[in-house]
Amino acid sequence: AHNNFVMATCLTIANARVGASSSRPSTSKKAGGGRKSLEEIARGEAITGRVSRVLEDGLVVNVKAEVDALLHRKELGKDTDRFEDFKKGQQLVARVKQVDRKKRTLQLTLRNGGHVEWRRTKARHLQPNKIYAGVVKKLKATPDEQGWLKVTEAFVDIGAQYDAHLATAQGVPGVGSPVQVRILPDGTDPEMMRVRRRVSAELVVDEEREKTTLETQPKALNEPYHEEEEEEEEDLDKYDYLDDIY
Repeated sequence: AHNNFVMATCLTIANARVGASSSRPSTSKKAGGGRKSLEEIARGEAITGRVSRVLEDGLVVNVKAEVDALLHRKELGKDTDRFEDFKKGQQLVARVKQVDRKKRTLQLTLRNGGHVEWRRTKARHLQPNKIYAGVVKKLKATPDEQGWLKVTEAFVDIGAQYDAHLATAQGVPGVGSPVQVRILPDGTDPEMMRVRRRVSAELVVDEEREKTTLETQPKALNEPYHEEEEEEEEDLDKYDYLDDIY
């Protein structure tokens, strides 16, 4: 699978080079067009980029260099479990793992200090009665008649501009636990969100989860959507020599 990722990525990079000037000397320090040459990039350097393509086993990242960079799935560090959430245009800061100036390849890693700037959905784009996945962020407790503290409210991070507020905390697990919540019919009332800076929701119990198709990750509607185009199959055997790079 790793080799398939490497070969498919190299095809993408090769296509990106089509139309580039063949007269550019290999020792040039500037790639032109504001792009850095590989001679200007050092191993361990922090570099900012945007995902230009999501492949089965990794990402192709535009780092404004003469070639696009490769970020393999296994190099995502703490974001490995969120691989399916990566979209075209996602911005990130990574470290240069390897730069091969002879073979003109660039590899990145998020393991050593890199981070991903995850986009959050604007609250007004959340849909009433829709179910979203999230994580319990905070529990609020108030004293009962006997003076004992009782958890009465909960706040859930659903990846949106505002947290989802649960007016009752019955059945809500501890902080950090994954849950599903349903946005109430009036949960996205503009005036309420402006004043309280939260979205009203309710907990979805286990029985409902089995019968409902879940919205596992809200999509930022202000982010343009790009459909993956089907590509013609190509003979990848000619790229076998690249296995030695990795």
